[in-house]
Amino acid sequence: MTDEILCSACGRTPPDGSLVLWDQQTYCVECLQTASPELSELAAAGGPLEEILEPEAIQTRHFVRSIRMPFLAVGLVFTVPFVPFMLIKGDIALALFWTAGVALFVGMLFAVVTAGAGGSQKYNVPRTVSVEDGEFVVTTRGKRKAYSLRDCQWKAGSTQYDPLVYQYAGVQTGIAVRTPNGFVACGLTPERLALWTAFFQLTRLPEFTVPGCLPIVGASAFGLGIGGAIGLGIGSIAAFVTNVPSWKAVGGFLGAIDGAFAGMMYRSCDASGLKEARDSFHPAVLAALYLLVGLKATRGMDVTTRIVCGIVSVLLGILVAWACQRKLDVVEEQRRKAASPGEPGDSTEPG
Repeated sequence: MTDEILCSACGRTPPDGSLVLWDQQTYCVECLQTASPELSELAAAGGPLEEILEPEAIQTRHFVRSIRMPFLAVGLVFTVPFVPFMLIKGDIALALFWTAGVALFVGMLFAVVTAGAGGSQKYNVPRTVSVEDGEFVVTTRGKRKAYSLRDCQWKAGSTQYDPLVYQYAGVQTGIAVRTPNGFVACGLTPERLALWTAFFQLTRLPEFTVPGCLPIVGASAFGLGIGGAIGLGIGSIAAFVTNVPSWKAVGGFLGAIDGAFAGMMYRSCDASGLKEARDSFHPAVLAALYLLVGLKATRGMDVTTRIVCGIVSVLLGILVAWACQRKLDVVEEQRRKAASPGEPGDSTEPG
């Protein structure tokens, strides 16, 4: 008795033949044609599923276009609040001098940032993105990194998660693939976008979601409120015990800041690749960050207060890191389950 070959997409025996794709799974010709005739032709011809970002695509003008609005915003932030006030007071010369100074500063900063923008990325191209033997492969100047497709997720739309493509190549629409080590964009032309989309949909590669700005702001506000209340309570107890009233303000202020950071980091810690996130939210990293915040928040106070607040901040940083790591464990398990081959679709056999 021979093993029956089933299509990984529909779960049926291929009536018109089958093909093994780059993910090492078998698909019937009918499913391939339905997904994309171009994908079916490429697979039948034995061609590679790959995309190359050439060095010629990296242009400084793309980078300039991508950052001009943030620099304009910086200029407005330093100009708008002050110039109208100066004009109202009748000090036109000072208003003009201030505006010229801000424009000169922002212009010089813009020039410095963009001076070597294109050249700084020359070591990242050419870059080839491909799928081979069930792996998502990124090859940069001969250096190959491979990730199991089961550990990857994708999302069609913006390429903003991959600065090389979004800022330096100027391609803002495509597919972002989240690997364990970060994001890589592909589907940079309409034809390739359709091809990659068809492949990912056919293979049922899970899509990722990134928390929007509003949920992160909400989590930060929630953390600020809770942290501020807890800090105020602890500070009040410390003020009562030590008979130092300033502890109340210190506790409330530091608790609010630490709480806001905790909410923001916990809400957004799974937005990037898991390996990258585990490194970024390592206990040592967050402990150092919280220590810095604690010392900055208590600057100008006595040494004892700063030491106590520093120790508390370090402990809070470790606690937040632990919570983020546990969340990443759950996310990793969910992604593993989502990437596992599902049950084949229902098939209707003739009676």
